[in-house]
Amino acid sequence: MNNRYLAIISLAVTTLLSTPLYAADLDVSDAWVAEAPPMAAVMAGYMTLHNKGKTGIKIFNVSSPEFKSAEIHEMTTDANGMMSMSPIPHLEIKAGKSVTLAPGGYHLMLYGPKTRYKQGDKIAFKFVLSDNTSMEVKAQVRKKVGHAMDHGHMDHEHMQHGDMPMHEGHEQMDHSMHNN
Repeated sequence: MNNRYLAIISLAVTTLLSTPLYAADLDVSDAWVAEAPPMAAVMAGYMTLHNKGKTGIKIFNVSSPEFKSAEIHEMTTDANGMMSMSPIPHLEIKAGKSVTLAPGGYHLMLYGPKTRYKQGDKIAFKFVLSDNTSMEVKAQVRKKVGHAMDHGHMDHEHMQHGDMPMHEGHEQMDHSMHNN
């Protein structure tokens, strides 16, 4: 009987040690959230993610206790110069590569802030990775510089989000934009 238990424990330990822990391979740098005007219903988050491992990593979910909900979005421009923004099911960071979340590209959409966040505040996020591990990321609130997209001032009533699930207070959103 003892040999059977020892074999089971040995197998469990071997399995745990051979299971990749992607959070250990994912470096996050320059994480920040754009300061929004008072009463803004939506904010945006940015950062650089570097996969120093030998296996691709996918982020399947993002959450924060500071917001009602959070999603990973991608901003794209079609051949006619029409910009559109939509949620993506996951964000993949290939082995040895980096992905930057920045205005005009991939970014975090942060819905329903629990309070007004000002420059210098810290916001915690939790990412759920493809191996079902999670990691916490802290981002600092910064004032926007340059022409970073201001999600807080967008007219969310008249913007399309395609087939994305609706959030409270965001019925029939359309985030399509035209370059003039």
